[in-house]
Amino acid sequence: MTIQDLGSIGEFVGSLLVLATLLYLARQVGQARKSMLLNTLHAQRAEVMSNFRMLIDSPYLPQIIEKLSDGEELNAVEERRLGSYISLTWATIHATWAQRTLTGAVDILATDDAHFAIAMTTFGERGTVWWKRNGRTIYPEPFVAYIDAKLASFQGSELERDFAGLGRT
Repeated sequence: MTIQDLGSIGEFVGSLLVLATLLYLARQVGQARKSMLLNTLHAQRAEVMSNFRMLIDSPYLPQIIEKLSDGEELNAVEERRLGSYISLTWATIHATWAQRTLTGAVDILATDDAHFAIAMTTFGERGTVWWKRNGRTIYPEPFVAYIDAKLASFQGSELERDFAGLGRT
């Protein structure tokens, strides 16, 4: 066996090692992506839970919802508070939608469909009015198209009929 033959064998073994290294790195990148995705989902869920906890723990929101249910007028402070709650809810829906759109991940417990249903059943027509006056101008076009389609499918749905009087202006 000549030195050239040994060199050829060494080249072949080296190429196999490079291939094995590339396969290992591809696996590591896949695992790192999965880990990053899970961390992102966890952070998004924590943010959503924090936002909803703030809404639930609010000393003002139950009174506002009660007034809306009874058909009473809200005062200026209550209107501003309700607007803030509605804005926070739409921001949560957008954040969840953006996460799903960018990562392709679907978190069954924090879907934008669930948030949309919560927003519409909690704020009713006021949520829709806020969306048309404000949301359509501050959110990106793909999200606007998505929500407009959701609103169209929500209107006249069983869910809307179940909560027909809530939040009507």
